[in-house]
Amino acid sequence: MVKVFIAGATGKQGGAAARALLTSGHEVHALVRDVESKAAQALRSQGAILFKGDVLDFESIKPAIADTQAAFWPSIIFLPDLSDEIRANDNIIKAAKEAGTIQHLIYSTFIGLDKNTQCSGWDRNPFYKQAVEHKLDGEEKVRQSGLKYYTLLRPSEFMSNYLLPSAQWQFPDLLSTGVLHTSWTKDFKNKFIDETDIGRTIAAAVSDPERFNGKELELVGDRLGVQEALDIVGAAAGKKLTFETQPFDEAVKAAVENPIKQGEVIRVAVANLTKDYYTAPLDDFGLGFTGFRDFVENNKDGIKEAYKNAP
Repeated sequence: MVKVFIAGATGKQGGAAARALLTSGHEVHALVRDVESKAAQALRSQGAILFKGDVLDFESIKPAIADTQAAFWPSIIFLPDLSDEIRANDNIIKAAKEAGTIQHLIYSTFIGLDKNTQCSGWDRNPFYKQAVEHKLDGEEKVRQSGLKYYTLLRPSEFMSNYLLPSAQWQFPDLLSTGVLHTSWTKDFKNKFIDETDIGRTIAAAVSDPERFNGKELELVGDRLGVQEALDIVGAAAGKKLTFETQPFDEAVKAAVENPIKQGEVIRVAVANLTKDYYTAPLDDFGLGFTGFRDFVENNKDGIKEAYKNAP
């Protein structure tokens, strides 16, 4: 049994990590801002030990991380001050080192992060540029922490982005009109992960730190064309969902102001930089990741609710 500190434990990745670790017999110390929230109480009911605190408050991290052997946290964008992400990472790493018991740091960013700065125009959107720089900074500080083990995770797009509430800001047109307006073409294939499998990967890394030490892992459960994914979602929702490709020049112009659009454009650029992006076998590290079709089937009621207003 390993005692594990988790920041962001009520979020998608942190919650998935907490549940997988508890299921695997580990002890979870969850740092949460509101111990009375529904999400926090759900974790407590599953066996997590809650600590009230905030990653921007160094002193509040110390009781939660004390006497733990591993720490996981996802990279988080802070508004309005994006530089708070650096302060949060610094606080967690400092607290881990001062605790004297932590051996393993596990940090999660996003797929393709390591290739972003190689892409033409990666810095055209100031918000996106800062987010990338701060996450790269976090990864390097984890590598250089001097602790015995580290693991970097780079998850692909969450399958749950097609569910509420994420779909409201990821795909607003798709929900209301049944049409996804995107810079992606019919030839582009997106990569997906069920965040439950992120949690399972974290639990596996905690249980076998030697195996996962120094690994920088892309987490991908499926790879699908744009219409392929929409057909799966549409079939579950009982809707005809389609997409329209925005001309590239228009997409680039929009990306200057819209960080989500910038992410779309850069995702294609990363694919073009990656020789075997479309052909490399997907590695689930022997864990058996969930495919997109199975995820949608398992969440069919949520899919129907999300797309009920689409024509």
